Amino acid sequence: MKKKVMKKLLFTFAFMVFAVVTPSVKVSASSYNYDFFKNPVPSSEGLSYKATYNDKAILAADGSDEKLTFDVLSDMEIVGEKIFVIDSRANATDKVHLQSSSSKVDIVRRSGIYILNSDMKWENQFYQFEINDTVRQKLDEFYKRVDYTTAPEAVTATQLNATSVAARAPYTTIWVPNENGQEELLVETLEDKTEIYEKGDWKLGLFLYGATGISVTNYGGETFIYVADTGNARVLKLAYDEANNSLIAVDVYLTPDDETVFFQFDEDIKLTTKKVFQPTKVTVDRYNRVYVISDSVYEGILEYNTDSSFNRFLGKNLVTANPLKAFWGKIFSETQLNLIEDDLPPSFTNIQMAPNGFIYATALSASSTGAQSQKIKAINTSGADILRRNGYVTPDGDVKYLNENSKNRDMITGASTFVAIAVNEDGIYSAVDTVRGRIFTYDSEGNLLYISGEKGSLSNSINTPSAIAYLSKPGQPEYVVVLDKGSKTLMLYETTEFGRLVNSATQMYADNYIIESEDIWREVVKMNSNYELGYVGIGKSILRLAMNAELRWNTLDVTKFMADNNISELTKDNVKLLVNEETKENTIEINGVKFEIDELKENKDRAVEISFDNEEKTISWRYAVATEEEKMDFYKEAMSYFKLGRNATYYSKAYQFYRDGILKENFALIMGGGVVIVIAYIAYMVTKKVYTKKLNKLNNKEEESDV
Repeated sequence: MKKKVMKKLLFTFAFMVFAVVTPSVKVSASSYNYDFFKNPVPSSEGLSYKATYNDKAILAADGSDEKLTFDVLSDMEIVGEKIFVIDSRANATDKVHLQSSSSKVDIVRRSGIYILNSDMKWENQFYQFEINDTVRQKLDEFYKRVDYTTAPEAVTATQLNATSVAARAPYTTIWVPNENGQEELLVETLEDKTEIYEKGDWKLGLFLYGATGISVTNYGGETFIYVADTGNARVLKLAYDEANNSLIAVDVYLTPDDETVFFQFDEDIKLTTKKVFQPTKVTVDRYNRVYVISDSVYEGILEYNTDSSFNRFLGKNLVTANPLKAFWGKIFSETQLNLIEDDLPPSFTNIQMAPNGFIYATALSASSTGAQSQKIKAINTSGADILRRNGYVTPDGDVKYLNENSKNRDMITGASTFVAIAVNEDGIYSAVDTVRGRIFTYDSEGNLLYISGEKGSLSNSINTPSAIAYLSKPGQPEYVVVLDKGSKTLMLYETTEFGRLVNSATQMYADNYIIESEDIWREVVKMNSNYELGYVGIGKSILRLAMNAELRWNTLDVTKFMADNNISELTKDNVKLLVNEETKENTIEINGVKFEIDELKENKDRAVEISFDNEEKTISWRYAVATEEEKMDFYKEAMSYFKLGRNATYYSKAYQFYRDGILKENFALIMGGGVVIVIAYIAYMVTKKVYTKKLNKLNNKEEESDV
């Protein structure tokens, strides 16, 4: 007995050691998933690499030879079949005409916006933007704080290139070519001293400076582009006129008027201890409220009202408690404590407005170890995180990885770090990890559907991702586009057949077509027998059949029957279910010809339902209501699939129904047996009591006789 106990203890100890060591296991393949025990298992690819596009591979949509020149691709948004890219151009220097100069001057970090179509051809590129009176008035009012008085036509290159945002010119005049313009500008002098002039107008406008975020809305036929103009400490709202190829700034979102947090341009920026507003990412809801991430701001996401005024912070990340620092706090002096870095909430890295109206945000890890810590959030209007985390693993990327203190320096170490996220119309979302270059795709319940991509030296390697978005083309599989600022490319990934089936089944479940999703889940597990989520999906379908007292459809091919009887199509008028009132026999007729089904003859008393598919030339039938015996079989079958999928919650639910069915079926027998037991017990007690009395009387008589 002791030996058996010792063996169990040794086995348990070995398992614990394995569990501790397992996080160091390297997963070399990009196509994998995690099972119930959080171990990596091989999986079919959900997304497959299709193509990589650099600036030389992206042709002009109008057929011209003009090319784009990528520098630092910082963000991207896809609306419909248009791809909007922001290039911060942090390393670029451009020759630009200014009204204050007789020749072109150098302007640094002049960011650009590129607009591509779904065929990866560029349609427009913008590097300067006109402004309307509203924007000018807001900028003039704000920059009174630094006594800025330079007239726009007098702005110099030095003012536009100033390293301090407080010293940089907020706007200037820009040259806008126009065949009907009122002025002429010398744009080029040839070798023979011939001067080339261009007609146009000087208009109020501005340049972006190191912009890193973009968001696009298209409501009621109007397209607006919101840009996080990071270097200029503002967010711009640009009206896009595709017909006239113009982008005009129609509103601006400036430093929030929260004096406790932000530098208000009312003091020396070199001496301030407050944070300078540096918007890095932006997104917009359907009510035109603007949400912004600002660099080094830990109070949460900034929300602006529709009138561009600052409203509040929301969705603040929480600080992870550090027990060691709490201990030091009790024994260290104040001077020593000041040398220890403060514990700060994890910063947000990106935000995306989902079709359901929630803000999906990615954040850095809350702990230095990179443990699972809500790296993805779905934030509602109250600022609460409502993301569902019902999967085997939480939506935090890789579960098993090499720790940062690993001695194996040839391997990538550390937990996943999400830098961007995209959400499709079905609630499925994909986040891209910059540590290992992987795309993690989850459903609305938080189940990990599939993992794609990896780092490397090939053209399909994701090394320094900055954005991710879904792209839909009519009649084609869904695509995922990844923006990589390191390689200066856009990478196109196509949803595989496996991914399409998983997405379809997942969406059917979300739309409450749970029973109908069974066939798709069965195709999924055929393609990937390790896919535990597929078994759970089958189990849920079968459980719903039992709960609804429904049966599966029996589908029969009637192509030959139709050919033999000269029937050209199946319609509501020629496909009928006939019930004989006397014999209760169910018969299917197609165009007046009986279609015999033996099973229908054998079960005459059961109601039948039928349907048909004219394209597939099939007839489907089933009994309208499942019997108790059939329901019990479904519960047992569902339990077997939940066991395969290792889902204890749904296994318990199916078992509860199965147990209740057993009790209901055998209620009379159980109650009868209980009554018999009670009666037998009462009879036993009465008999025992009577016998005891008789025995006592007999004993008393014997004692009296002895006396």
